[in-house]
Amino acid sequence: MVWVICGAITGCIVLLLSRCFDGGNLKPRDLSAVSYWIILCTLFFVFVFLLLYKIDRIPLPFHVDEAGMAYDAVSLSKYHRDRYLYKFPVYFINYGGGQNALYTWLAALLVRIFNYSVISVRLPAIFLSLCSAVVFVLTIRTYYGNTQSVFAMIAYCFLPFSIMHSRWGLESYLLFPMLVISCCCFYHAVSKRKTFLFILSGILFGVTFYSYAISYVIVLLFLGITALYLLIIKKINWKELFLLAFPVMILAVPLLMMLAVNNGLMDEVKTKFFSIPRLIFYRGSEFHVKNIVENLRFGESNILYRIFVRDGLIYNVIPAFGTVYYFNIPIILYGFYLSVKRSIAAVKARQFSMDVMMFFLFISIFPVLLFLPYANVNRACALFIPLIYFLIQGFCEVLKKSRTAALIYSGLFLLASLSFVCYYFADFPKDLSYELSVTSVYDLEEALDFAEKQVSDDAPVTIYGLSNPYLYTILVKHMDPYTFNEMKIMNGSNVASVGRYQFEVKDVSPDRVYLVRTDGWIPEEIRQQDFNIKEFGTVTVYYP
Repeated sequence: MVWVICGAITGCIVLLLSRCFDGGNLKPRDLSAVSYWIILCTLFFVFVFLLLYKIDRIPLPFHVDEAGMAYDAVSLSKYHRDRYLYKFPVYFINYGGGQNALYTWLAALLVRIFNYSVISVRLPAIFLSLCSAVVFVLTIRTYYGNTQSVFAMIAYCFLPFSIMHSRWGLESYLLFPMLVISCCCFYHAVSKRKTFLFILSGILFGVTFYSYAISYVIVLLFLGITALYLLIIKKINWKELFLLAFPVMILAVPLLMMLAVNNGLMDEVKTKFFSIPRLIFYRGSEFHVKNIVENLRFGESNILYRIFVRDGLIYNVIPAFGTVYYFNIPIILYGFYLSVKRSIAAVKARQFSMDVMMFFLFISIFPVLLFLPYANVNRACALFIPLIYFLIQGFCEVLKKSRTAALIYSGLFLLASLSFVCYYFADFPKDLSYELSVTSVYDLEEALDFAEKQVSDDAPVTIYGLSNPYLYTILVKHMDPYTFNEMKIMNGSNVASVGRYQFEVKDVSPDRVYLVRTDGWIPEEIRQQDFNIKEFGTVTVYYP
């Protein structure tokens, strides 16, 4: 099946190239309406397939933060409360340091409609990625024409970053599609001077705040710079600015209260409709000027190295391919140069263009990332919006100048895309299974069912070696949050046990069962016992 889709990708790109030139003329022509819609729709359905194919198995469900979000979403959908019994929190506690709310709310809605499953939990990421692809590509088409929008679809849909970030439920990744949709809506609002679009833009930017905490700074910085420029060149008036800013401010109020609560300026807020909890530990101090030196240092800590090559997390970036394929980096730099050049010309002419907007977006994102510790791919996801735009601009300029260079580049892009797709759906699941923070909930559920049958009903079951094992356990056992809070026993800030399920290895008994990660470290006390051993993928059961 994957090879069929790869063939479709090949056919689309070949058809595109055959339609981009008028005979032997090196000058590219715009695609006809029929060719455009055939190619675009085919590419879109390929993209849909790449996001949905084996979505319940690849990547391995669940990453530890994804599992936390999934449990809170299920709890919210059934009981209107998170695992700590806060009612509709505007910011979730998760494991203590907080978790952005938008993804959990969307997942809770889908769980409410379709019931809990890995697919329903991952659908928000897929849906918003598809929406942002449509909005981005059609916006490019409106202002640049058919051919460039098809290149936008190819770049947007087949880069490793685009596929990988869309297929799992890490809540911070929602910043990428939400910012794409918000910025495109804002650009149309400024271009068309429509009241409704300014209000919609404000709502979208306000909702974006709930996707990732870093958006508080990025969105305000971007809107501040852009609004000031638009006022100066008289492309927006004070009424339109108010229509944009008012919904942004209204939607920001709960988050401002959250910051006040967690900086000790006010008490927790609990109402019938929402709550604002105090986090166990607040990570606001992570944003610091001292991180700039480390992010600019040469080597693996360098921010560009982590964004393009390797950030140490294989579920973010596969080093063999990078986030955008390595041969695209010079094209991105060339596109950046062209976009900055055109932006300067537009500013001198007192105009507002896509180049100007993307340049403002870039300078609103990149400096902010320098203040973050370990600015990995998911933390830097917003930066890929202007990077993809620069890639499109660079390639289209290469296409205009040299048909040979364009054909060589297209061939490289095609081969890289096919190689990535084949690797991702074939070998990537095995490589990912070695990540210590990733455990298959299917394996754990099967292993727990088996383990519980090996001992009496009241005998303890120990789950060890997983990251936050209590969360995976209460998720696969479908334990409600009230029972969880009633039965949990804490050891400091860690959950030591929930009912019969224990998460710390102390005295090993030959009459008990122990579940550990198959490829993880196993305590010597367990190894010394004469246990039977049975593997369930990523989880191994030691039993009498």
